[in-house]
Amino acid sequence: MAPTPALIDHTSLIAVLNNRIWRVLSRFSPLEDLKENRLLKAVAVIREDPDTIISNNYYKKARMILVKLLSISLKVFFLCAISTTLDVLSKLY
Repeated sequence: MAPTPALIDHTSLIAVLNNRIWRVLSRFSPLEDLKENRLLKAVAVIREDPDTIISNNYYKKARMILVKLLSISLKVFFLCAISTTLDVLSKLY
């Protein structure tokens, strides 16, 4: 296994993820159920109107992070969506 490259900033993280996503996409296989469910939940969250999310602050924070990731890179959004949960995202600082 190749060593993990040093991550200096968000640009280097995106470069690493871009490299890894091409490896994944070059060998097409369906998403596992868990990853598919995570992706569907992430997409559902970003589709919601943030003004309608009143009482669930963790949901709002997760949505804000996912929307930001989507604006940066679809690939980064995809990798994050299948690798994490809304709960984990909501606890990021």
